[in-house]
Amino acid sequence: MPTQNGSEQPAKKRKVHKRKLKKMLAKPTININKVPISLTSIRKLVLQVAQPHGKKQQEHFEVLNADKVANIVVCVVPGLLEEEFRERGSDTLMTLENAEKQRELSFFDEKFSSLIPMTNPGSSTEVAPVLPALFGDRILKSVKEKLSEESRLKQIGIEDLLVKDPDWVDHNYKYFPGSGETAPEGWFQTKDLHKDKVDVFSLDCEFCQTESGNQLARISVVNYDGKVVYDEVVKPKDEITNYATRYSGMTKEVLDKATTTEDDVRDKLKSLISASDIVVGHSLSSDFNVLKMVHGKVVDTCVIYDHHRKKPYKASLKWLCETYLNRQIQQGEENGQGHSSIEDAVACLDLVKLKLSNGMHFGQEPDFLPISAVIRSSTGHKTSILDTSMTEWRVPGCFLDTVTHVAARNDDEVAAKVKATLGESKIIFAKFSQFPKGASSEQKQRLSEQLDDVWTSVPEYSLFIVLGGSADKPEIQKLSCVKRQFNKKQKQGEKVTSPDEVWDFDKESQLKRAVAEARRSLAFVAIKPSQEESDEQKGHES
Repeated sequence: MPTQNGSEQPAKKRKVHKRKLKKMLAKPTININKVPISLTSIRKLVLQVAQPHGKKQQEHFEVLNADKVANIVVCVVPGLLEEEFRERGSDTLMTLENAEKQRELSFFDEKFSSLIPMTNPGSSTEVAPVLPALFGDRILKSVKEKLSEESRLKQIGIEDLLVKDPDWVDHNYKYFPGSGETAPEGWFQTKDLHKDKVDVFSLDCEFCQTESGNQLARISVVNYDGKVVYDEVVKPKDEITNYATRYSGMTKEVLDKATTTEDDVRDKLKSLISASDIVVGHSLSSDFNVLKMVHGKVVDTCVIYDHHRKKPYKASLKWLCETYLNRQIQQGEENGQGHSSIEDAVACLDLVKLKLSNGMHFGQEPDFLPISAVIRSSTGHKTSILDTSMTEWRVPGCFLDTVTHVAARNDDEVAAKVKATLGESKIIFAKFSQFPKGASSEQKQRLSEQLDDVWTSVPEYSLFIVLGGSADKPEIQKLSCVKRQFNKKQKQGEKVTSPDEVWDFDKESQLKRAVAEARRSLAFVAIKPSQEESDEQKGHES
């Protein structure tokens, strides 16, 4: 600041209030209040830290200064079992500092203070899938109705329905955009035909079985108006072993007259469909795999409509037409005439048009609210999942835009890709699928190294969680089957006398014990310290 004589006077230092300074310098900490924890409590912990100003403390964890947490990384290792650290059966917190050191799994001794017993989701007689329970919760009816109404009022175009990651992988497409793989010799990729406009084609194929697998027997292509632009019966190049007439409609008489070859079909598709055009169909990956065709702009009715039991199940075209179009198709199955590929192609188009009229949630009403959607709407933060596939996570299609799937072919890739993902996502879920139950010393050491690589890549004051798996209990499936069959026969009025088929108190008790054991798991939770704190800790240990 200049004085009256023109000289510069040093600016006064701004005084920071002690309480404010203390808050600025405070570091995030986490305390465990109650064990065993549940998998649900881990999900709540992630939400609590990701939304530090909007969530109350939960009963299992107390988090202080959550707003200072840099990133959240959750590593899921289904093959990591409690017996790697102690005998099964204890629900107490195990302090790793005083425990026998794990030479191969040294990462856990070095980075975490405790092994936390955890209960996986389910009931007294049933084990529920882990990943959906970790990543989301049942959606409230009021929230579902609000989302559906908002979706119905929001106009969408056909480009919004294109298959995107992770559905390329989950629906078995090959050599799709971004896959990093090049189609092998014998496959063809559509080229830009420099058309004046983007055409929409619906494609359906029928197949018969040959000595070398399924081969093309008929192909039909219709345009957006439902007009047939290509329809040919195709002569398979290999000897036919099954005409599959009930489904394909093909017979020996029909195919004996065919002169069109698969190569002819490919040549026609190359000249008809531009890379900029949109191809519609149902489970098109099957058609593309037989045609050996690669196309980057696809609308798959198997993707944009859900099975009534939700993921990972996939709805049939016949069921979709009955449910949404009030239309009966594929009636030829009953009289031996088979499917009509033209009828199926037109049905796919009509399902797409219906979806465009009713919004993104139509045919995909969510019953599951992923935490990625909650976090995105409240904070704008992005969430990523590193896994080979998204199928097990069961994220509803209408929420896929709230989560980024980072595909990884193996656990080494998972560990390596975390660092790059941290720049784009605050919250990361990484699944290490290759570590087996009953792992060898070498496999344990490799896991320890992979997790250490992830730990090293995350910034200080990040929340770091590792979730283990649970023991396999094959008797659960056997006992559950006995129970279902017994209940079914009871409802039908049948008398059950065989000791093996009767459902009684002893079998119920066996099932409950097995389920309780199968739901036992473990977790490790820590805040990554600063380098200074880490060096200080090492000094104390030495």
